[in-house]
Amino acid sequence: MKVIMNVKILLFITILFAAASIGLALPPKAHPSNTTDLPTPKALPIPKASSNTTAPPTPKSLPSSLNASPDVEQLLAAVPPNALGDLSKECQSTLLKIITSPEFLKCIPVQSLVPLLPLVTDPSLLTKFLADPVHNYPPVEKPILQSATLFCPAPKCSDKGVADAIAAIQDGCKDDLSKKNPLIVGILDAAVFYSPIKDIGCFKFGKTFCWDESILTAISLPPSPFVVTGDKFVDAIAVADPTAICTKCNKAIVNDFLNFIKKNDPAKQILASIGFDDKKLALFQTGAAVKCGAQFEDGQIPK
Repeated sequence: MKVIMNVKILLFITILFAAASIGLALPPKAHPSNTTDLPTPKALPIPKASSNTTAPPTPKSLPSSLNASPDVEQLLAAVPPNALGDLSKECQSTLLKIITSPEFLKCIPVQSLVPLLPLVTDPSLLTKFLADPVHNYPPVEKPILQSATLFCPAPKCSDKGVADAIAAIQDGCKDDLSKKNPLIVGILDAAVFYSPIKDIGCFKFGKTFCWDESILTAISLPPSPFVVTGDKFVDAIAVADPTAICTKCNKAIVNDFLNFIKKNDPAKQILASIGFDDKKLALFQTGAAVKCGAQFEDGQIPK
């Protein structure tokens, strides 16, 4: 029972990852691990920049010396003045250079980042959702849906472009990373996880995004008749019929996530820093096989 309980918790985490992945730019708690030393894997910086040419000047605005596109200017103007926290000027300049680079503008529609700003500037939205998904999903669902609709049609960023962005963050924001500034740590984490963010955030086998389908299914499950973990939402997932959990969408999500994690040590370090270490990853894989069959995590992404 203990193994099954842990497996269901991890399955729940993976389902949530489908939605949270698009909003990984949300500043997390500072990681105990040293993210400054991360190598350069697949990545995407989801920047937080602040500049407003029409509003009164703010003490924490991004430098505006670069010629930004109208879309970039819109994004910068929409960011509240306190969103940058204590980021150094060098780090701010680095982020602005990234979001105005041809590579970034080609594969990351700047307008797709604007709907995510409420999740970044008001972390309580995601915190409340994680505490009570059943009642607090709509305020999180709407901005992520808006973002995904704009984000997904764009081509995937090249591995080189992603690696260059990570390297730029590690160099230009090294002081901020050494101080474990939660905002830049969150941006770097999002960069490391760019590949599954793009894939999992955009899987769609019908009219609904897979991450949205998975969460809507999970929050509509009937309550468990007995206690498994003590968390009503997790317990409902734990005892759910496999047909509700072992879906085409979840197979795509799980396999894309596992395929990425198996060959990405920096991503493993980030997960370990929040308590999802190799032991729990192995537990999850075992549990998914028990719940859905060995073929569920065969590494194949459904078409």
